[in-house]
Amino acid sequence: MISMPNILVINPSLPFKSVSDLIDYARLHPGRLKYASGGVGTPSHLGAELLKNMTGIDIVHVEYKGHAPAGAALLAGEVSMMFDAILLALSEIKTGHVKALAVTSAKRSNAAPEIPSVAESGLPGFDFSPGVGVLVRGGTPSAIVDKLYTEISAILQLPDIKSRLQQDGAEIVASSPQQFSLYIEREIGTWKEVIKSAGIPLLK
Repeated sequence: MISMPNILVINPSLPFKSVSDLIDYARLHPGRLKYASGGVGTPSHLGAELLKNMTGIDIVHVEYKGHAPAGAALLAGEVSMMFDAILLALSEIKTGHVKALAVTSAKRSNAAPEIPSVAESGLPGFDFSPGVGVLVRGGTPSAIVDKLYTEISAILQLPDIKSRLQQDGAEIVASSPQQFSLYIEREIGTWKEVIKSAGIPLLK
């Protein structure tokens, strides 16, 4: 249905003006930068690990018990950076409490078009936009799947629904069942590699 880009934000005391600045600093000072997450396997954790995987930089994970304390740690300067949900980050960016470096989607977000993407500001190919979709039981008749797809796609295009989702930072995708299946396969491949590289334990 939709994708939800994050924003890479840093403590405003840091001098970085772009993702390239951050990557260059991290390469010169391995282990110096710390990033906050709301817990192992959360988007704020995985987004940073994808950055590490693609660049080879050494930044230190500091896990907090939830998103709110992770954000508070960034504001307090306990950590340097965080991948934050776009809806939550925008209010802190506007007040100057944090500094935005880039959105994590392949292209700029409609919710914050003035903020460049990671891909255009130092790391081509970076795309981290957690998707939200609808699944049904295996074996569900294709006629039912097609009907659900048609109705949900139409709902997503209703002006009030579309406006509200975009205000919340969501990007409307409305992919077909076949496209969504391919998306899931690609995501499994990407995150399998990142999780293995980072040594992230899988929940049982």
